[in-house]
Amino acid sequence: IYVGNNPVNIHKLGATVVSQTRGARNEPIFIRCDQSVPFGAVATVFDALKQAGLVNINIVTEPLSTKGTS
Repeated sequence: IYVGNNPVNIHKLGATVVSQTRGARNEPIFIRCDQSVPFGAVATVFDALKQAGLVNINIVTEPLSTKGTS
């Protein structure tokens, strides 16, 4: 797990993000991952952030391709 370009242990994730937002718990937090990451890992990150009191957590996605879809 990375915060910016820095690796962070999942057990320190919440405190690290709270520190970077200077305690503003409603500051937008953006999670970015690719489709190979298991949902359970994403849920664990969400949980760590929620337990730290962060409330504005978002997932960054890429638009779906319209080629070959019906």
